[in-house]
Amino acid sequence: MVRNDLEATAADSRTMRFFTRSERREATIAFLFLVVCLMLSAAIDQATENDALFVAVSQGLVVLGWVAMWQPAQVFFSGATRRLSHKRYAELAAVPIEVVWR
Repeated sequence: MVRNDLEATAADSRTMRFFTRSERREATIAFLFLVVCLMLSAAIDQATENDALFVAVSQGLVVLGWVAMWQPAQVFFSGATRRLSHKRYAELAAVPIEVVWR
């Protein structure tokens, strides 16, 4: 079971595909949401003076947009790490495994 899991991970890590179809859609939506939040933040900054309430709303929109990108970024970086570790998974899949009950 362990060997099969490592072999499957090694086989999956050969491809450069980081996102599944649904993850790609999620990343696109999150990126568009980030762009909208940044545009709204810039519009609020330009339309208002340095009132504390409007600055807080503007900065909150920036944070909200970046938080929306966390999951797609995590998926991308874990995929990149898995791709870079392809040889290591192949080596681990070749290690003999023996289970001994005592």
